[in-house]
Amino acid sequence: MLKLKPKSKKLYYNKPMSTAPSFDFQKLNAELEQILEELQSESMDIDKAINLYERGMYIVEQLQNYLKEAKNKVTKIKHKFDK
Repeated sequence: MLKLKPKSKKLYYNKPMSTAPSFDFQKLNAELEQILEELQSESMDIDKAINLYERGMYIVEQLQNYLKEAKNKVTKIKHKFDK
């Protein structure tokens, strides 16, 4: 006969939001704000503007992924306690 183990009751509130140890949401958000300020300046070399735009889009993608992961975790926690 197959014996099933009961689900362990793990506490999730001590786990980090991201598996990437070096991810810093606030730092990336601040860098994005700085990029936006630089791009709004009137006199900028087009090559520098393109590089800044590319970096900004990369940061936006990273921040969106992080927020999506956070939202999914909150949803899972909510469903766990709504039972």
